[in-house]
Amino acid sequence: MTPHGFNGHILGRALGAMAGSALLLTACGQPEPAPGPAPDAPPAESADANTLTPEGLGEIRIGMSRDDLERAVGALPPEASAVNDPMVCTYGRPASAPENVLVMLENDRVTRITLIRESPVRTADDIGLGDEAARVLETLGSRAETLPHKYVEAPAQYIDVWTSAGPSSPDARGYRYEVNAEGRVSLIHAGTPSILYVEGCA
Repeated sequence: MTPHGFNGHILGRALGAMAGSALLLTACGQPEPAPGPAPDAPPAESADANTLTPEGLGEIRIGMSRDDLERAVGALPPEASAVNDPMVCTYGRPASAPENVLVMLENDRVTRITLIRESPVRTADDIGLGDEAARVLETLGSRAETLPHKYVEAPAQYIDVWTSAGPSSPDARGYRYEVNAEGRVSLIHAGTPSILYVEGCA
């Protein structure tokens, strides 16, 4: 190989190496592409309008304000029962609430929801109006607390179950099943310790 050819060969190799290095540096200097938008989180499940829990029923939630309740299911009727001052305790069916569902407001907060008459709604334990007390007790097991009914002789009774805290705590949540003289559930209350009231707001 002539000196000229040899020098050209060396120069070609050098230029190739420099070009490769330049490409490598360019690639290394480029920022990584920005990540795409995160996928949307799945929507939260809406509360079941057919299942009464100690936290609520559908859009009616224990602890919600009067304003929020009225936006969700309308206002309680003017004839709703009250004790002394309707701002202290009001009990009735909001305008757009499901049939045979009563709501109690105390100090402008929802504290209790009650199923009456022939409401098809059932509890989270699959207990409904008309169920036999024996089935309720079997379903609840050791969680159940029984008390004699205030006005009706046995087999009428109250069956209480607390899902959080206990009746002495304002944060408690639970159910009260009122059993009639035929031994069947005639009323179901859910919510705060206000479920223990036996005459509306008292």
